[in-house]
Amino acid sequence: MNISFITTELLLGFIVILIALYFITQLLAMKSLMQQIRDIPQVQASKLFEQELSDFKQTFSGLSASQQSLQESLSQLTQESKSIKKTSLIRYNPFRDSGVGGLQSFSAAVVDSEGNGLVLTNLFSREMTRISAKEITAWQPVDQELSPEEKQALEEAKVS
Repeated sequence: MNISFITTELLLGFIVILIALYFITQLLAMKSLMQQIRDIPQVQASKLFEQELSDFKQTFSGLSASQQSLQESLSQLTQESKSIKKTSLIRYNPFRDSGVGGLQSFSAAVVDSEGNGLVLTNLFSREMTRISAKEITAWQPVDQELSPEEKQALEEAKVS
């Protein structure tokens, strides 16, 4: 065997060992550096920020669901609010020509904002009381003629 060959092999082996030791020391230094970076307050704050952001996203999605529920409730209330919107009450004496009675009789209009509802009339006398209801659609009677007092009640409800 040639001494120069053994020396070259030993030299190459030594260089390989030195390179391996260099990489190991660099790996350990990098590990130490990463630990120091993790300990920096900004990095910890960043992790806290990420957690807060995640919590915010969960809260926001919950609020979004709540908002949709409120929107549905508002829509339902809007539909329900189309019910009785306008009313009017006219009190009168239907027997004023005979000199009997007082303002015991009345006509009341009860309609929604579109003029759908009814006119309720009560005629009062000592002998009897009559009550009638007439259906109203789009501010017009459906199948019966309105008395002057009923027309007045409906007109007053329309402008109220």
